[in-house]
Amino acid sequence: MKDMIKTVTVLCVISLIAGALLGLVNEITFISDEEILNSKLKTAYAAEAFTPVQTASEEGLLGVYSPDGADGVYVYYVTDEGYGGEIKLLVTVENNLLTKIVKVEAGETAGLGDNAFKDKFLSQFYGTDISTAETYPAFPDKTSGVDAVSGATITSNAMLRMINLVIVSHKAILQGEAA
Repeated sequence: MKDMIKTVTVLCVISLIAGALLGLVNEITFISDEEILNSKLKTAYAAEAFTPVQTASEEGLLGVYSPDGADGVYVYYVTDEGYGGEIKLLVTVENNLLTKIVKVEAGETAGLGDNAFKDKFLSQFYGTDISTAETYPAFPDKTSGVDAVSGATITSNAMLRMINLVIVSHKAILQGEAA
């Protein structure tokens, strides 16, 4: 009985020390969601600080940010459900032109769905005048003029829905409907 109490006590002490060390490591290495977003915003547009222009007002729109000192530039933080789960993107619009799309988070299948985050697919949207663009129809509609990612229709449609949300949201901002 004495040996069992001694063993349990030693295991409890070891567990307490291990837990304390893990907590310390977590405290030192923890990166908040806000810090991650700010880092990604700087990837989407080279600026030191961003001002929120609009918070989530429509499903899928997580926020709209404007880089400090950059007139006519908006970075849209959007999300939608892909094949592998939630996809989060930052879409940069400069002077009404879509200029950059940055993946924040996605769990799409390697070699298939993740091809939607490569320039071969994304470059189809770069240079689009968002202020006059019409929303894109879902794949496999061939009238959109956009090539889907082969073998990744669900992911391709999620990408289109997010870009469509940027188009609608940007037009609303230009018309002064969102603030």
